[in-house]
Amino acid sequence: MMVLFSLSLSSVISCVDDLKYKAAFYILYTCGLRSGEMFALTWNDIDFDKKIIKISKTYDP
Repeated sequence: MMVLFSLSLSSVISCVDDLKYKAAFYILYTCGLRSGEMFALTWNDIDFDKKIIKISKTYDP
């Protein structure tokens, strides 16, 4: 397993041009999600008013 530190995350995000990928890296890092949990997220899992992301499922291809 590879761990990213704050400086490493900044380096990765600065190299990514696509906003959706920047958001994905940021969510993975700041929320401590596994990739399968992030890929399983839907808009219904995100409450923008309360600033909550509900993690209740995982994606396993």
